[in-house]
Amino acid sequence: KVNSDIHTREAWKWIRENPAKAALLSLKKAAILWTIDMRSIMGGTAAYILIYSFTLSALMIGIFFVRRNHISKTSTNAKTGFGMMILWCVLMTMLAMVFFPLPRFQVLLIGIYFPILGYGITQLIERYKNRRT
Repeated sequence: KVNSDIHTREAWKWIRENPAKAALLSLKKAAILWTIDMRSIMGGTAAYILIYSFTLSALMIGIFFVRRNHISKTSTNAKTGFGMMILWCVLMTMLAMVFFPLPRFQVLLIGIYFPILGYGITQLIERYKNRRT
């Protein structure tokens, strides 16, 4: 407990003395959470980079189709669910900014926005099928 209090006091002292650096570090942690941390042992592997890149791409595609098809405007349940996803993602990002942007936090994010991923992939498949026929 005493050792922890000493480190906590030192950390708060450094933050008060270097607010700009502390803010920049927090923003970097958020960026690391939402992108690929090439310096991470597990996060820098080719398999992880490929899978997480696909995941982020599918998320962007899902968000595009949700907005284009006005899903959150036509269904109150979808609007509530979308709001909960956004709230969870903001909470996890803030947690990573305060503590550590670990790859396992990315798994928590993926779990909550997985329906958007699925919707985006489904919409792409439907578009591809419609073009072929």
